[in-house]
Amino acid sequence: MRQHHPDKILETELPILLDMCERPACSDEKDACPLCLEELTLLELRSHLAAHLEDLALFVLPAGTDEESKDAASDIAEAPQQPSEYSNDDERDSSKNG
Repeated sequence: MRQHHPDKILETELPILLDMCERPACSDEKDACPLCLEELTLLELRSHLAAHLEDLALFVLPAGTDEESKDAASDIAEAPQQPSEYSNDDERDSSKNG
């Protein structure tokens, strides 16, 4: 707070702010997701909210036009292929295991 908002909060107000924000967290405590209101434990809520944030981030990305998609596909097709450090058999074996 001191570094990012030095002009917004007085030094004497910091302990009050910390008291207001501080609360013990129990791992089995449940809370509602602020976006979909699903009840989750605090541990589950963290990854749940991360998934919402990822969905929102993907949503705001501009959608490419069909022409852009064709250009990108042709660029990939025209790109010189680098020799793989693995043989085809090694790639198949590693894809089965991973």
